[in-house]
Amino acid sequence: MQTPVALVVASLLVGSVAAADPKPAPRKTPSKVVVGKDPLVVELGTAIGPFKLGMPMDQVAAIDASLKPVPGQRYSSQRWIEVGYDAKDRLSWISLHVNEYAPGVVIEGKRLAKPVTLEGLRKVVPGCGAPVRADGGSVAKCKGGTEVGVVGPINLVVIALRAP
Repeated sequence: MQTPVALVVASLLVGSVAAADPKPAPRKTPSKVVVGKDPLVVELGTAIGPFKLGMPMDQVAAIDASLKPVPGQRYSSQRWIEVGYDAKDRLSWISLHVNEYAPGVVIEGKRLAKPVTLEGLRKVVPGCGAPVRADGGSVAKCKGGTEVGVVGPINLVVIALRAP
């Protein structure tokens, strides 16, 4: 089993190019999003789809029961997303594997065309610095606690949000 640090690093080290789809995706309020069926709207520094930083663990589990960690752990992961919780069981980081979430991802009102790349994400997410190599991938820090990256040997392209 991987450590939480390895999962976070893995989540931040993946690459491809994001292009905006010419048609903007329809916006749904987070409470109306059906995870696994609807595109996830990324609210930079705040939320990915219905998952908001600071949200209690039980609320996250009510949206997707597979994201409740096993007892004694502070994180949980699925093929398309990883989440971590603070000592008060509140969501403290969210890492979305952009190309693994089939229904799609919307950032800054633009639906990303697949395959999404690190350079493409850096063009859509405002205020991103240059990528830095780290543990088998690259990560770029952006404004508001947002990070974009390419992770591991399978090159997962990731956008991650962290609580301040």
